[in-house]
Amino acid sequence: MAMKNVSKWCVVLLAVTVLFGCANKEKAINRKVKQLEDEAGLAIKTQNYELAEQKFSAILELKPDAEHVKNNLAILYAQFLGKQKKAVELWEELIKTNPKNAAYYNNVAGLYWAEQSYDKALQYYQESIKYHPSYHMPFYNMAQIYMEMNNMEKAEEMAIKGYNLAPNDARMNLVYAKVLLIVGKRAEALAVTEKLRSNYPNVLLNNLEISRIHIGDGDYEQAEALLNESLAEFPQNDLLLAELVELGLARGDEAEATDKIIQQLEASQARIFQGWYTVLYNARLTLKNGDPEKAIEQLNGLSGVIPKELYYFEGLRLIALSEAMMTVGREDEAAKLRGEALLMCPERLTKPALQMNGEMTE
Repeated sequence: MAMKNVSKWCVVLLAVTVLFGCANKEKAINRKVKQLEDEAGLAIKTQNYELAEQKFSAILELKPDAEHVKNNLAILYAQFLGKQKKAVELWEELIKTNPKNAAYYNNVAGLYWAEQSYDKALQYYQESIKYHPSYHMPFYNMAQIYMEMNNMEKAEEMAIKGYNLAPNDARMNLVYAKVLLIVGKRAEALAVTEKLRSNYPNVLLNNLEISRIHIGDGDYEQAEALLNESLAEFPQNDLLLAELVELGLARGDEAEATDKIIQQLEASQARIFQGWYTVLYNARLTLKNGDPEKAIEQLNGLSGVIPKELYYFEGLRLIALSEAMMTVGREDEAAKLRGEALLMCPERLTKPALQMNGEMTE
């Protein structure tokens, strides 16, 4: 009887020892994971993205099902390492594991959109909406995709839905206003932007949008008042300075006045245009002075240089190039350029034209 009790207690002791060993092993793994996560975070801060990838991969060897680590690694692949295919693979894995996480669908959709796989991107954004129907960003993104596809009816539908979900979101307002401008609803676009301004008067991009619409409509006094008001809030802002030049050009101000603003822009420490806008300005002066061939050469020299966030100004380049093409009798090229410009800076095209089957309709 005593031997049986001893055996029983030996078994219990062995089990406790095994459990204690497992617990210690798990603690050791958790400590290592925490260390690797800290090292990955530091690597990202110092822009050593390859090292961060190694750290995240090491964590997944220890904890293959760590969902947040897979997501962080996918973001690293997509945003910093240019490994979009690997990012998609990871997010597809995460969708299988957690099919109701709307963020994963959004992330995959964004990558498909970047490579212009529009159908796949739209499919994933629609899936995202199923699990997060009150989130406006999928509609915001789909409105832009449909604009790129030249499907303005669907773009407006998506923009309205997104706007109704987030009427005070500045980005959603801007996309909605842009769609309205493209389809020729300028008064409605201005009303949308003015409404946001009444609630949030210091949103710079919204104030810029309003001033651009006013310039396009020839309301120069209102545009100038708003630009000066914004400059008081954001002094020496490159975008505002460029818009003042745009106002001067549209209004027909003396070159001396606009040249002074260009000098301010060139002296800016931010230099977000890196001299790009100055070349655009000079090319338009060349066109105004009666040398369209030279203006075409100058404007073509700027092609593909400007970053995506400044596409409004790329649209201005295309408008100027279209005008130069018209001057030298290249009407078909001019019409095509105007159609492209419409998607980038509809604020400035006061008679919006929709491109249908390669032809322009007024």
